[in-house]
Amino acid sequence: MPRQFDEIQLEITIKGPMVADLLQLLERSKIQVVPREFNRTVSAPQSAPAESGPLLVSVPKAASILGVSKSTLWSLLREGKIKPIRIGRRVLISVQEIKNLLERSAGQE
Repeated sequence: MPRQFDEIQLEITIKGPMVADLLQLLERSKIQVVPREFNRTVSAPQSAPAESGPLLVSVPKAASILGVSKSTLWSLLREGKIKPIRIGRRVLISVQEIKNLLERSAGQE
């Protein structure tokens, strides 16, 4: 039996000539459309970093980024060379922590 929902919020960005056709289709389907402000540019605050991507990564992903095995990364964590962040049972690594490790390693050479 399909699930019934009272409300689902979905944000879609559609560009081009099909916008009007899609709006008509949605209106005929009795779907409420709440348009957002068009051509609005959102800029990040000046203090925010201009980087995109996750702030935290899993141990396997961090190992992949560094080009080492998972066991080598676990050794780095045990030795305190990388500080983990624990959220519940998950052990995550800050992308900034990975960058700091690389900078420290580059400075030793």
